[in-house]
Amino acid sequence: MKAMKTVGVFGLYLAFAVARTFPWVLRLGDATQEDALDSLLVAWMIGWNHHAFAHGFGGYFNANIFYPHENAFLFSELMLGPALATAPLYGLGFGPLFCLNLFLLIALALNGLAVYLLAKEIGCHAEPAFFGGAAFSMTTYALMALRRPHFLFMFALLFALLFLYRFLEQRRLRWLAAYMVCALFLLTCNMYLAAALVPASGLLLLFSTRKNITWTPLVALGGVVLLLALAYGWQYSLRRSAIVEAGLLGPPDAAQLTISTITFANLVWPSGSNSFYQGRIPIAHLTFAELRFFPGFLVLFLCGIEFASIFRARQNRRRSSALHFMAWCVCSLLMISVVVLSWQKTQTVLYHQIHLLLIAVFFGLALLLPSWRRGIIQWLKTAHPLLASLALFAFFLMIYSSREFSALLFQWAPQLAFIRIPGRFGVVPLLVICLFAAAALHRALSVMQPLMFKRGVVLALLMVLYLETTVSTPLMFVDTPTTKPAVYDWLSQQDDIQVMAEMPMQTHLQNCMAQYRSSFHWKKLVNGYSGYFPYEFATLRDQMKAFPSRESLQALHQRGCDWVVAHKNEMPPLRFAQVAFFAKTAPWIHVAYEDEDSLALQLLPMEGGRAVRIDVGRSDGRASEWRLQSGEVSMPLPVDENGVIELQDMPPGTYSVRQQTAAAPVLRLRFLLSEKTGEQVDFQLVGDQVILIDDAD
Repeated sequence: MKAMKTVGVFGLYLAFAVARTFPWVLRLGDATQEDALDSLLVAWMIGWNHHAFAHGFGGYFNANIFYPHENAFLFSELMLGPALATAPLYGLGFGPLFCLNLFLLIALALNGLAVYLLAKEIGCHAEPAFFGGAAFSMTTYALMALRRPHFLFMFALLFALLFLYRFLEQRRLRWLAAYMVCALFLLTCNMYLAAALVPASGLLLLFSTRKNITWTPLVALGGVVLLLALAYGWQYSLRRSAIVEAGLLGPPDAAQLTISTITFANLVWPSGSNSFYQGRIPIAHLTFAELRFFPGFLVLFLCGIEFASIFRARQNRRRSSALHFMAWCVCSLLMISVVVLSWQKTQTVLYHQIHLLLIAVFFGLALLLPSWRRGIIQWLKTAHPLLASLALFAFFLMIYSSREFSALLFQWAPQLAFIRIPGRFGVVPLLVICLFAAAALHRALSVMQPLMFKRGVVLALLMVLYLETTVSTPLMFVDTPTTKPAVYDWLSQQDDIQVMAEMPMQTHLQNCMAQYRSSFHWKKLVNGYSGYFPYEFATLRDQMKAFPSRESLQALHQRGCDWVVAHKNEMPPLRFAQVAFFAKTAPWIHVAYEDEDSLALQLLPMEGGRAVRIDVGRSDGRASEWRLQSGEVSMPLPVDENGVIELQDMPPGTYSVRQQTAAAPVLRLRFLLSEKTGEQVDFQLVGDQVILIDDAD
């Protein structure tokens, strides 16, 4: 009966998630939230795992990106858990993006269910517990995490702690086995949450055994923890070696380490590029581009009520403790408001300073006000172990995530440099706020009768929560092409093509799209997008801006890449026209496949190539276009502000330069380039003269 009720609660959360994400839920296979980088990355990870399931795990870590770097799959998370869960869908022919989006939709419901079970465990009735789960699964964090999927796996951490607590209470090995399964799931999906599970489990163990200690469950738990530590150490050593070989690991600095901050401001002020409040509250650019850890005003209000009631209860209902607490909150808000209203270019510095100031104020009040200090200590002694451990852990994370403490910790423990953005741990304080809100609602509903009235109150609060999150966090979706372009059908049939590059490759999104589309053929790519990048990859991207120049071709040849796919609809028209022109005129580039959208080019050893400089004079104001023609192939010519056309690595051949005037194209220059290499050919056009040169030598 209890299991059926749990399944029913999960169904309600799933229906809530479907309603909140509509109409995206109708397009799971071809749409992602805007800024789809991480969604496409995780979809590719799931696809790579599915590919390994079907073709064996040989070379599992040698993913097909960032060639020739080895073990590139270890540059980010493995996502083995979601891949296993969605393997039946892959077997039915669904693509990796559909598998990911469906799993994320279910993860929203699982997050709500996990908080519901935690709230029930700490003593809340079903109705307020359901509200707490809905608050956590429908917050800005959860909805924005649809485009940063890693942290929607928070449910695994919560279930692990719940199973660990039940094992400590009931001494049943099935709960320990369930804890281990959740921990292994986190190890393969999110190193942040896997790292957070260790101290959270330690605090829970401390609070659960504060009254009685029995060694049998502790020994069993120690064995499980040892196995998990070995698994974590094995994965960590693999990632470290892969990243060291790629030249990525070094002392934490601005180039390698991004440190974000959780402060009280993250938890009380809404913001974000899609926020309803943008322009009304001048904090659109906090440490996070989107302030995803804002739980909503309703949840914060309930949380504040629970805080005040806790301190009144712990101090024999003396109002002084509650007044001290509320005074601290007011002072904190005032200080934050001062910073917010004076937001200037130094906003980041001020923000971190105010973070440290808030921590100092908290400790100062704890030292100066005995009632405050006694209230905290007494609550930690008597509160439910799950809630006490999570609350204390959340407070420590708020200290740890500050820039100063994080930088200091990374100097002491360089191994933690893999946690590039400590501010992402803000999900734990957010969880605690939702649990306190559920406890406050439980306290309020306990004096109400009858049951239907209680459920009506909860339903009304859920509607308010739904409307608030809908207004403050509207979901923006973009189309993601998932149909296989014709060029990939051709590529998948070419067994001789081993390594290739896709153009353009200047932006993260372009490389991420190329990486995702590689699931259509699984050829090795020099492109790539991941949590870490080889240092030399940035150099390669800069070199590819001038493709097919001599430097870009040499860079590709050095990496063992002899094939390039250029996409017309992703490149500026002028750039694609230049690539197509050289592909059809240069003897060192062979067009192996061509359709209206793409070119597949084979790169041969480059021989010859001349530089040509044509001075056409400054524009006289008439609308004109310069074009270069060789045989039946032509391309527009870029003219700089000084009226100069510069062409590099021109292959031998006969060329015509025509000027498109209002009347008709006018031939201005015809020249022949021999196979001589290294010298630049200069031309200067004066007036309306026509230059005919049979041999540029």
